[in-house]
Order: sequence, then structure tokens, then C-alpha cells
Amino acid sequence: MKRKIRLILAVIICVLLTGCAGGQMKADSNLAHFSSLTWKSTEEDMQNELGKYLEKNRLEDGGNSYRYNGTYGGEKGTVTYVFNKDGELTVMTFYCSVKNKADLTKIFDSNKEALTAEYGACSASKENAVNSKSYINFYDWETPDGTISLVEECMEVVGMPSYSFTMRCVNPKAG
Repeated sequence: MKRKIRLILAVIICVLLTGCAGGQMKADSNLAHFSSLTWKSTEEDMQNELGKYLEKNRLEDGGNSYRYNGTYGGEKGTVTYVFNKDGELTVMTFYCSVKNKADLTKIFDSNKEALTAEYGACSASKENAVNSKSYINFYDWETPDGTISLVEECMEVVGMPSYSFTMRCVNPKAG
């Protein structure tokens, strides 16, 4: 059962990591509020600053992804850094599980409000998937240029509820 949950979460994270974005963000800006790295950071910079990673994966395009423990907004989770085959930092993602729907709504709404104040209008979508053994309630929000997105997910598989929050930042300058 835990394998199914992990598989579903892995698929969702993969979808998030492969999203396309354009934007006006500067390459040296640190838009990911959960990380001290900038878009100019290299894999070596990351390892020098953050130390040994929890997990490293080789990507199909020849790049690498690294996962570290992280804290953001008072929540403990993981931070994933994705580098393309040219060594450019392309995506930074913070992911955490929370105990209940109220905590999930709080972290999602506080980030949405802060980012809306900073970037203005946004796009949002809500999807629900239900079958006899599980449900997924999925809500996402992104900045107008697509460089930052938030995802709120409530899922139950065979009676085990799961609540997760993801914040993804995409480098529009990386190829």
C-alpha cells in the first residue's frame, strides 16, 4: 500500500518537474524562498553549501536530480534540485506532508497570498479523481509567467489519508 502511495506521489512530482515555463526572472535571482541557492548555482556549489544529499538520480536527458532534507514555512520536508545535462539548475522543489487538511490549507493559502501580492493575478485549477479505493483532490496555482507553482494535494488510498504541499520554482533561462 505504501508503494502505491509512493508511486502516485512520484508520478505527480515528475509531472511537476517536467512543466514548462517562461518568464522575466533574472538568472541570478533567488526566487525559491526555501533555498539559499540561486539559478547560477552549480552542482558543486550545491554540494559545497548543502553537503551530502539524501538521494541522487540520473535523468533521461543526462542531467541529475538531488534530494535534501529541508524546512520551509515551519514545515519539514525535502528539497529537490534538478540540473540539466549542461549543469544548469533548472528546477527547485520543496515537498512536505502535513497532518491534516487545515494545516495543508494554511501553508498553501499563506504562500498563495504572498506570491499573489508579489506577482499579481494567477492561474489556478482544481481536479478531483475518485474511485472505489481512493480519492485525490488536487489544487494548483502558478504565477503568470509560470516560474512558481504551488500544489495542494489530499489523497486517500485504502483508508489512509495523505496531505501534501509542493512549491516548484523553474528557471526560465535554462535550456
